[in-house]
Amino acid sequence: MSNILIPDPLASDQQYERFYHLDLPELEDTELTDELYALRPLLWGLDSDYWLRSRVKMLEAEMMKRKRNIRRESRAQPKPKLAEGVTL
Repeated sequence: MSNILIPDPLASDQQYERFYHLDLPELEDTELTDELYALRPLLWGLDSDYWLRSRVKMLEAEMMKRKRNIRRESRAQPKPKLAEGVTL
């Protein structure tokens, strides 16, 4: 596998953030899912300590965190009150 997918943390601030997964909170939801689904097939045959494996784990963790936040926000909203005195 080519190492072109692995960012060089010394090359730029952007690659540093990507290498250490600091860019995940700023990714849009579509960017997050696109990258996750693009990297998953590339994991076959890679060592367990390979950078792409840690990237996929961090992407999955970020996705789960966002899903939990959405659930919490939807639960925190008060339920609408039904109209009183109206009969059907």
